[in-house]
Parts: sequence; structure tokens; C-alpha cells
Amino acid sequence: MEGSTYATTIAYAALGYTSENFGSSVDEFIALQGESCSEPSTAGLEQRLGPSGKQYWADRRYLAADVVISIPTLATDAWAGIGGAVESLGIGATPAGQYSSGENPNDCTRAKIVRATAETTGAFIRDYYSLKPADFVVMDGLRGLEHGPLPVLDQSSYDYASSIKNMRLILAGKNAVAVDSTLALVMKCDPKKVPHLSKLEADGLGTTDASKITVVGKQVTEVAQPFASRQTEICPGK
Repeated sequence: MEGSTYATTIAYAALGYTSENFGSSVDEFIALQGESCSEPSTAGLEQRLGPSGKQYWADRRYLAADVVISIPTLATDAWAGIGGAVESLGIGATPAGQYSSGENPNDCTRAKIVRATAETTGAFIRDYYSLKPADFVVMDGLRGLEHGPLPVLDQSSYDYASSIKNMRLILAGKNAVAVDSTLALVMKCDPKKVPHLSKLEADGLGTTDASKITVVGKQVTEVAQPFASRQTEICPGK
């Protein structure tokens, strides 16, 4: 739930991700933003240089993790075009105390990340994701969401009920760029037009070329459905 507009601890409790429910099978539930979304302290954070040359604050425990497994959902995104593993880490792993407005301890909206266009959003995601790329991805595509992450961000006439798509899929793989490119094709979006994916491909961190990605199990052509997004150049929708 990192990257949620609510504090991770609140989101975890609402969803039942608690030590009481998981017992000894989980050592600890960690909120990367700390105790508050408005806490500006840099204790527990490190600055790292992104490929663009810009400095970013990142959680020290996140950077030191032996393995990072991204568990995103299957959805489009109003700012980046598509959601997925790269976008989830590139936005969601940012410490909210540094990137939210800082006005409300429970409002973790990353207001300080410039998302005026898909290009500016993609530039930030590319930089931040590169600090600690995912080692593995398990994407929840049991249900999908078009007009994501919130249908109301695209047009007020859309709501969750009409935006949910029943996909019954799980996507998994070692390379997040390849998994997200496959996700894009499943939603009939163009992965080559997703700025953060094309930038990471140029950096050598994956490929958007479907001919270079081996898909086992059901093939994209068997399951693909058009998903709508605010970024119509990337995801034309119906």
C-alpha cells in the first residue's frame, strides 16, 4: 500500500494486513513514510542520485533490502498512462514526508511530484525506480481497472463499478519493464509510448519489444481487452 493517498498503517489496518492476522508468518509490516505523512525528518532516509543527475530521498531499509518484490495491480494510470510494477515503485516507494504536501499526517498524496504530463511523470518514475529496481513482480490481475487509479480523475461520469474489468489473470516475471510492457498489451495500450518504460529500455533495464519477451501460459492475444486512460495516446480504449 505504499503510495496510497492514506497512510500505509491506516490502509494496512483497513485491509487486515496486521500482525494479529498474519502471526509469525510475517516479521514486520513496514510503512516507508514512517509514522506520519507530514513528518519532514530525513532520519532513516538516504539521498541517491538518479540517472538524470537529480537527488532523491529514499528509505534506507528499502535500499538495503536483499530482494524487492513488486505486487502491483492491473490498471491504467491517469498520469503515467499505465500502472504496473515500475510505476508502483517509482511513485509508491517515495517517502511521503518528503513528497506529500505535508499538511495532513494521514494524507500521503505525493503532491510534490510533478505529474503535469505523462512525460514529466515518466521522467520522475524512471529516475526513482532506477534507485532500486524490482527483483521480481507478481501482478494482481484478477480484476482490472480502467480510468485508473481513480475513475473520477478522468471523467466524473465514470465510477468504480463501471470501470472494473474481470480479467482473472496473474502476471509474473523477473523483469519489471517486460512485465509492464506485457501489461500494456493486455490493456491494448502501446508500451513504446509509455515514457517511463521507453526511458528504462534506453537505460538497458528491460525491453518494450514484445518479440523479445517470452510469455508462458495464456498469450496476450487470448486475453487482451481495451482499457481506457486519460492518456489516450498511450491507451486509446474502445
